[in-house]
Amino acid sequence: MRKKELFSLSIQDNSRHEELVLTEIKVLFVLEGKLDVKVEQKQYHLNQEDVIVINSNKRYAVNQSEDYLLMQLSINYQEACRQVDNADIFFWCDSSASDNENYHKLRQLLKHLLKHYIEKRDYEHTFGFMSDCYAVLHQLSVNFMVNSTDYQYSEDDEDPYGERIGQINQYIHSNYSQPISIKGLSDQLYLSNGYLSRFFKKNYGMTFGSYLTNVRIFHASDELLYTDIPITAVAYNCGFTSVAFFNKVFKKSYGLTPSEFRRQAAAEDNMQDDITKAAALKKRVEEIIGDDEPPVPEEWEEKKVEICKAQYFVEQKEMFQNYWGDTINLGEAENLLHSSVQGHLLILQRTLGFKYIRFWNIFTEDFYIKPDLDHYDFSRIDAVLDFVLEQGMLPHIDLGIRPVSICYTVGEAVTKKKHFSEYTSEQWERLMKVFVRHLGMRYEQTNLKNWRFELWFNEAYRDDRIERKKYLDRFEITCRIIKECNKDIKVGGYGIRMDYGRADRKEFLSMWTKREYQPDFISIYYNSYERGSDGLDTFAKRSSDDDGFVHLIEKELAVIAAAGMGGLPVYITHWNLTPSDRNYIHDTNFKGSYIVKNVINLWGKTASMAYSVGSDIQCVSFDTPKVLFGGGGLLAKDGFLKPSGFAFYFLNRLFPCLVGKDKNYLVTTDGHDNYRIVCHNQQKLNYNYYLTPETDLEKESMWKYYESRCKLKLQLQLQGVREGNYCIKVNRINDWNGNVLGIWKEMGYENELSKNDIRHFRRVCEPKLTIKEANTQNGMLAVDEELSANEIALISIKYVMS
Repeated sequence: MRKKELFSLSIQDNSRHEELVLTEIKVLFVLEGKLDVKVEQKQYHLNQEDVIVINSNKRYAVNQSEDYLLMQLSINYQEACRQVDNADIFFWCDSSASDNENYHKLRQLLKHLLKHYIEKRDYEHTFGFMSDCYAVLHQLSVNFMVNSTDYQYSEDDEDPYGERIGQINQYIHSNYSQPISIKGLSDQLYLSNGYLSRFFKKNYGMTFGSYLTNVRIFHASDELLYTDIPITAVAYNCGFTSVAFFNKVFKKSYGLTPSEFRRQAAAEDNMQDDITKAAALKKRVEEIIGDDEPPVPEEWEEKKVEICKAQYFVEQKEMFQNYWGDTINLGEAENLLHSSVQGHLLILQRTLGFKYIRFWNIFTEDFYIKPDLDHYDFSRIDAVLDFVLEQGMLPHIDLGIRPVSICYTVGEAVTKKKHFSEYTSEQWERLMKVFVRHLGMRYEQTNLKNWRFELWFNEAYRDDRIERKKYLDRFEITCRIIKECNKDIKVGGYGIRMDYGRADRKEFLSMWTKREYQPDFISIYYNSYERGSDGLDTFAKRSSDDDGFVHLIEKELAVIAAAGMGGLPVYITHWNLTPSDRNYIHDTNFKGSYIVKNVINLWGKTASMAYSVGSDIQCVSFDTPKVLFGGGGLLAKDGFLKPSGFAFYFLNRLFPCLVGKDKNYLVTTDGHDNYRIVCHNQQKLNYNYYLTPETDLEKESMWKYYESRCKLKLQLQLQGVREGNYCIKVNRINDWNGNVLGIWKEMGYENELSKNDIRHFRRVCEPKLTIKEANTQNGMLAVDEELSANEIALISIKYVMS
C-alpha cells in the first residue's frame, strides 16, 4: 500500500502513454521538444514551455511525437479539494491557447520545483518542495480555477443551469456507493426521466449511467492505491453490483484489471530507479534550466514603491486622434425615448464630449416595426434620431436585434425583454430599402455621410456555416442599400468577442473577403471573461490577466490580417472590465485607473473604442434602490460622474500632439509651450476578487480585492522647453478625493437621499485640484508626482509669461 501524497513530481522523456482516466490532477510542463496530448475529445499541440492542466476524472493520452522532455506534477484531487475548501475543483489552464503573465508566473514556480528534483533524491518529503508545490496550487487556484457557477457554462444558453448541475454533482458524489438511478435523481429534482436524460447528455457529454460509472471508478482507484481493502469489498463499497462488472468497466478505463492495477502500483513503489536513466534525465533538466538558480517569482519579493523615470524632448512630437472618447454605448434605442436617459446623455455629451451614440434594436415592436408589415411607421425612430442630432451628436446604429438582460456574474443573467423579430432576406431587403429612403428624405446628405451603421452577428453561430452565409448575405443587402443612398456612410460588422474560437473567426472573415461588399470597419467586443472547452464541457470565468485586453487585441489583429482584411480599421464597439451590472468594482477608483491603463495599452491598435455603458440608469431593475449598486456606467443613476467617468474627462483634455508615453502615462502638447499628462497607478486584482462571486463583493472593504497597495513615483524630464516659469495644476481622483464609495460610506450608505444630498454628492465627488509653480533649468522642466494605489491624475502645465 502506498502513502497518499498530496504532490508528486516526475520527469518523462519520449514515450507514449496509453489513454487513462485520471484520478488526480496533472500539471504538464514541456521542458523540451513538442508533443500532442488528447483530453477527452480534444487534441492539444504543445510546444516547449507550454503548460496544461489535466483535470481529475478526465480521459487523456500523450501521443508519440518528436523527442521531448516533460515535467509532470501530480496533485491529489481529494486532498486539493480540502486544501482550497471546494468540493469540486476544476482548473482551466492551457498556454497553447492563451499565454499571458499568469502563465509566466506559473512557469517560474514550476522551474523552481525542478531545483528540488536536481538537488536531492528524497526531495518530495522536504519542506522546501512542499512549500513550492503549495505556491503552484495557490497560483492555479487564483488564476486558473473555474468556479462552480462557471463550470458547465454554455454560451448558447441564457440560463446555464449552474445551480441544477451543482445539485446533480452533489447528489451523485454523496450517493455513488448506493444503488442510485436516474429515476431517483429525477424525483429528487422534480424533473421527468426523459428531460433529465437529455439534460445530462447535453451538459455532461455522456449518459447518466456513464457518468456514475466514472465517479465510481474514480473512487475505486483511490481505494486500490491507498488501502489494503480486498477487491470484492472495493467493488461493493463503490456501488458496483458485481465484481465481474467492476472488473470489466475498470479494465476499459485503465487497460488493467483492478488486481493488475494494484500489483503494478505496488511494483512501482518497490522498484529501484534505473540509475543511468535517472541521471541522464537530471542532466537534461540541468541543461535546460541553466547553471543559475531559477528566478524567484515576483510575488515572493518585497513590494516597494515603484519609480517611473523618463526623459522626453518636446520637439519630437506626433499628431494623434482621440480613439477612446468619440463613441459611447446607450443600449437599446427605446432607452433614448425616456427623459431620464436623455438627461444623462446631455451630461455625457457636455462633460465628456462624446460624438457618436451607439444604440440598437430599432427594428422591433417597441418602434411599431415587425417582419410581416407592408407599411412602416418610423416616427419613434425619428424621435430618437432627432434628439441625438439636436444635441450636436451623431448616431452609430447597430442594426442587430437582441434580448435585453441584466447580467449579474458569469453565466447568470435575467432577461428583461425579448424581441421576436426574425426577418427573411426578402423582408429585410424591403425594410432596409424603405428605411434608408426615409432617412434620405428626412435628413441632409451632408449630415448622413458621417453616420455609422453596424450589423451585429450572433456569435453563438460562429461555427455554423449556414448562419455565417445568412449573415454575409444580409450584410451585402444592407451595405448595398445604404451605399446607394450615400457612399460616405460607414457600414461595418462582425461584433464578436475575441476570447474563444479563433480558428472559426479566421474562417468566417476569409469567407467575407470573397464577397462583393466589404465592411468599412471590423467591430469587436471585449469583456474580461475567458471561455473554453475540453471537447465535452464548455465553461467561462473572469480573466485574471491584467493585460488581457491588449493581448487579445494583438491576437485578433493577427487573425484579421491572416484572413486578408488587415487593411480595415478595427472598432471596439463594446468594452468593459466585466458585463456584470451588479459588481461594486465599477464604483471604485480602480475602475478609473483600469480605463486609463487600457486606453494607453491600446495606443495605435484600434481606430475607436466605445465604452459600455454610459450610465447606470441603463442597468436599473427591481433590485436597484441604492445610490450605487455596481452598475457599469460612467454616470451613477443620480447623474454624478463616477471615477470611471472622470477617467474619460481627464483623457479628453489631452492635447492633440503626443510627446511620449509609457505604461502609466501619456505626455501631450499643444505645440505652444503647454503640456498635459494623464497618468494612473492601477493595481492588479487578487485572488479574493476572482474567487468571490461578482454580486458578493463587499463595498465596505474593496481594498481587500487588490494584489498590493504600491505607490507610484513619476519622475519625468521635459527637455527643450521654453525657458521660464510654468504653472502646474494637478487634478486627482484617489481614496480621499472623488471616491464615490467612500463618500457614500460617510453618508451611512443611505439610499433615500434628498435633492440637496445629491447636489452635495455631485460637488464632493469632484477631483482635488492643487496648483504650484516650477522653473526650467537649462531648457529642462522636471515633473515629479506621487500617485497612491489606483489613483488617476491630470497634470496641466502652462507657460507663464514673465
